Amino acid sequence: TSSSGNVSGFQFRVQGNGIDKTVTSDSKGKIKVENLQEGTYTVTEILPNDSAYYCTSTNPQTVNVEAGKTSTVTFNNEKKQWRVTVYKEDRESGGAQADATLDGAVYGLYKDSVLVKEYTVKNGTFTTDAYDCGTGYTLKEISAPPGYQLDTTVYNLNDYSAPGKCSG
Repeated sequence: TSSSGNVSGFQFRVQGNGIDKTVTSDSKGKIKVENLQEGTYTVTEILPNDSAYYCTSTNPQTVNVEAGKTSTVTFNNEKKQWRVTVYKEDRESGGAQADATLDGAVYGLYKDSVLVKEYTVKNGTFTTDAYDCGTGYTLKEISAPPGYQLDTTVYNLNDYSAPGKCSG
């Protein structure tokens, strides 16, 4: 199983009774090993090609194979995701100046320069939804709060979302 729904292309090593084979799951997440003798086998998941994006179970499982029957072991892969919390501050004062407010600023979250979603600052902050780990994410202000100039900085979010930096 996989939290992303993708169950194909995962590799497993099947060992026992003189067998040592690596097989790949089909579109239904199943593997088939032909001509196994009855007995006990160990099945280990090998990290998938995009393993940086999955929390992968590396614990081997034992399965007993009987003639004419299907044997089952289950592995679950969780897609790694990230969120970012943004705190809006005035560059000079750290908070809003005079009667101004920082609320209402609108930020765009982009993936490979394509707008994914807009977020509006409320009470000086916002937190993004959860997104699958990957590269190419940026954040930039689309509209400034009243009385403020637009912050034209493009914030690269790869520090949060890239393989090896993204938490599960």
